[in-house]
This record gives sequence, structure tokens and C-alpha cells, in this order.
Amino acid sequence: MNDMLTSILFLAVMIYVINRNKSILKKLTKLQILGAAVSFFVTLLIAFMIIYFIGNSLSGYFENKILKVTSELFLVIITLSLCGKGLRILLQKITKGALTK
Repeated sequence: MNDMLTSILFLAVMIYVINRNKSILKKLTKLQILGAAVSFFVTLLIAFMIIYFIGNSLSGYFENKILKVTSELFLVIITLSLCGKGLRILLQKITKGALTK
């Protein structure tokens, strides 16, 4: 039930963002929109894999709960910031700056 709610919420947010940025999307070609969507989902997949797999193996090294949570939080912050910067660079090149303003 919780997974379905999360999926519905994700889709609702995506539809809202697309509707809010319709004027920007009309300026882009279909290939640019496809490239931006693929870049977004690949970046999301990479971030998930890093956080899940490295986070699980990293948490096994620490017995102390505070160190475990701190290391996982640090990993999430670093991963999201690096993936966000990478996505921004990709979108800048794909859309020629239309989505990153």
C-alpha cells in the first residue's frame, strides 16, 4: 500500500511539474525532451543504486548507531549533490540551457 501511494505521489508531482513548465517544453524539440527525460531517469537510477548498494555495505562497517546514521546521511547528501550537478550539466548540453535557467 505504501509503495503504491509513493508511486501515485511521484506521478502526480511529475504531471504538476510538466504542466507548470509547458511554455518551456514547447520550445524544445521532441528529441530534446526525450533526452532530458532519459537523463533524469538514468540519474535517478544511478543515485538509487549508489545510495542502496554502497549505503548497505557502508552501514555494515559500523556498530555504533550514530556513526551508521551519520555515514548514511553523508552518503545521501554527497550522492544527491553530485547527481544533481551531473544532471544539470547534461540538461544544459541537451536543451542548450532552456531547462536550467
